[in-house]
Amino acid sequence: MAEQIPLLQSDRQTVRLSDAVLDERLRGTRFVSLTPKRVLNPPSATGMEYWSLNPYVGCEFGCSYCYARYTHRYVVERAHDAGKLTDAEFADYRGAHGWEAFETRIFVKEQVVGALDADLKHVPLGDCIVIGTATDPYQPA
Repeated sequence: MAEQIPLLQSDRQTVRLSDAVLDERLRGTRFVSLTPKRVLNPPSATGMEYWSLNPYVGCEFGCSYCYARYTHRYVVERAHDAGKLTDAEFADYRGAHGWEAFETRIFVKEQVVGALDADLKHVPLGDCIVIGTATDPYQPA
């Protein structure tokens, strides 16, 4: 019978709040803190009939057909251009073609309460907000 691979290391080290990396799984996945200015995507930006909220950029499922892989590339390129990532971090978070790190370098949107509060002021009463349209909203970060 096949043995299940544990998700967490038994001797997991404590991560300090000052560390950018939140956690690292045996599969090599790293969860990296990201503080967004906005968390809601308006229908005009997505072409959908609803607002969307994705708590992560990247997804451990790593589906090869996923359309959201390129959002990861854009986040990494913008951070590098703004001087927030070194060249070495850029290569690690991006991958050779810009999207390979989608399932192994996952950005976790943190401290979103203020951004969500500001965004909600622009959502008309009665509009729908869908969570997890581009990533699994229940990842283990």
